[in-house]
Amino acid sequence: MEALNRLKNSKILMDKKTVRQWTYNPNKIEQCKFKDKLTHDPEKYTRNTSLIFYVGFDDLNFEDGMNTSTYYKIYFSVSVDNKQLAECSEIKFHDCLVYYQPSEVLYMNCNGDRCRNCLFFNATGIQCTACHGNNRNMSISDELEDCLNDLIDINSIPLDTILYVKTRVNKINWEDLDDIDFVMNEIELYQEVISKLDDKLNPGGFYDQEIKKLWDLREKDMQKLETTKNKIGDVTPIMTICKEKKNKYSVKEEEKEEENKQDKELSAYEKLCIEYKQIRQEEEDIKDLWKKTLKDKMKQTIRYIYLSKRSSSIDYEFYKLSQEKEEKKRQEQIKKRRDEVFKANENKTKETYDETS
Repeated sequence: MEALNRLKNSKILMDKKTVRQWTYNPNKIEQCKFKDKLTHDPEKYTRNTSLIFYVGFDDLNFEDGMNTSTYYKIYFSVSVDNKQLAECSEIKFHDCLVYYQPSEVLYMNCNGDRCRNCLFFNATGIQCTACHGNNRNMSISDELEDCLNDLIDINSIPLDTILYVKTRVNKINWEDLDDIDFVMNEIELYQEVISKLDDKLNPGGFYDQEIKKLWDLREKDMQKLETTKNKIGDVTPIMTICKEKKNKYSVKEEEKEEENKQDKELSAYEKLCIEYKQIRQEEEDIKDLWKKTLKDKMKQTIRYIYLSKRSSSIDYEFYKLSQEKEEKKRQEQIKKRRDEVFKANENKTKETYDETS
């Protein structure tokens, strides 16, 4: 906790080369200080699955006259949901670490036009497979390293993703040029921060310019307010009249809607009455038709009974008439034949007489 509190009070920018992936090493797992915080078995943390990374950097201790520096090694999860193993194909990294999320990278192919001269991945998030290859099937370590920011603010890493912070105090060797360069770089870094803050806080600096912009905007708004007030004057009486008329209109509209509703209900009732009358009329028509049909059937039945009683006498009379008719027809045929024979004999006799003469 002391190390984390110290880090929160300092502005530390790390080069992306300091970010490394932590993987399972059977020879060093016993010395791992955060083994009890692992969510899975240690051997599952491989190059293709481990989401635990670490950064190492030195910070100069100004409190003791810059005679020592503290080396920090921070182990943390790079996943935004604080996962330690890659259990799906797409991993979302902390925004402070990457320019673009790997899942948001657009892939294209320039087909040999060498777009690398004008297309920069860090600025566009577009990866040309012809110039730079295809990173879709890369390991998590290579995938993250390819998208990493050049500079990473350690304070942007959420504290709840940090598993362990390892510290080591080193004494500054004033006879070693590397240590001297380190001290100079640290001092220059803080001097640059101080210079930027001075530029912002000095008279006429960033904050004064922003305040002036806000003040000018305030003055413009005040002028606009006065102009608008003078233009419209006191509108309270007009607004009162408008509201009263609008309320009256609303009441009339409600009354009209109620009347329309009642008319619709009455119309529906009248329609039901008409339909009921039609049904009743159809029922009466059916009854009348049934009565008429029944009456006709009764007449036919009575006639049949009456005719059946007279069937014997009717048959005899009919036979007698038919016989008389047949006899009359036979007599007419005989007479007709006799006349034909008589006429034929007469013609023959006449012809014989003519020949004799």
